[in-house]
Amino acid sequence: MKNLALLLSCLAAILLAGCFTTSERTSDDKSRSAENNGGGWDDFPNKYGQTLQDMNSEVRQLPLPLSTAYGSLLPATQTASKVAASAGPCAGDSTLFQYKSPVRDFYVNDTITYYDSNGVAHCALPEESQSGKRNTRRIVESGVGEAWETAVDSISDQDVLPRHTIHSTGLIRLESGREIIIQSYDCTLLTPIGAEDVVVMSASMKLLYKDDYVIHFDLAKPHPYRAPDFYPFEGPPDQSLIMSGPITHPRVGSGVDTIGYVDLFGDRTIRIRDWTGAPVGP
Repeated sequence: MKNLALLLSCLAAILLAGCFTTSERTSDDKSRSAENNGGGWDDFPNKYGQTLQDMNSEVRQLPLPLSTAYGSLLPATQTASKVAASAGPCAGDSTLFQYKSPVRDFYVNDTITYYDSNGVAHCALPEESQSGKRNTRRIVESGVGEAWETAVDSISDQDVLPRHTIHSTGLIRLESGREIIIQSYDCTLLTPIGAEDVVVMSASMKLLYKDDYVIHFDLAKPHPYRAPDFYPFEGPPDQSLIMSGPITHPRVGSGVDTIGYVDLFGDRTIRIRDWTGAPVGP
């Protein structure tokens, strides 16, 4: 009996010690959680939530045409006088393209330089297998904002299946007043000879927001696909998802935090999502 009593006494002591340990550990965890406020993975809503809300209210739509090569405008300019488009005489090594949309308050002014495979400037796209062009654009869209974009289009295989490798940089000033740097925009298009549509092969874009926040886009639409252009000037509103990607910010110490996600639709409207994937509303 003495042994049984001793055994029960030891068991009770062990269980009691476990309770104190659990209680102490829970208290320590709560303390650590409070100390890590604003710095841990579980605290993303507090750490980055306001930035995502600001981005959601300021970045609603992009005002740039995103690689439009104007091929889709040619039938309209030939048949509809209400479309105000002009291509002035070649001034040395460039030509001026101006376009005012007949269906929305949209305007583009573009200085285009064509050059051959040796880098020599021309007044029109040279008829050889490899050539290129540079577009220096100003885009204005009422209610959305303005954009200044320089795009370099390297064209190859023009005698078989023209391939356009486009790299752009520039600046966006939104209607909200927010300025965003286009650090890089890269797109690959095919323009089959005799066809009105282009074939979109790939696309990606990197925008620099304020305070080291970076908005990344990659082509989300199943590709390759055919369209009048990657982002046509005109036509009915396109609600399909075109590009999507993470929103990142440098982490203290090293690495980056993925603070949320962004979607870009065919009408260039933007949807901001938080780090769980849920839309930031409204």
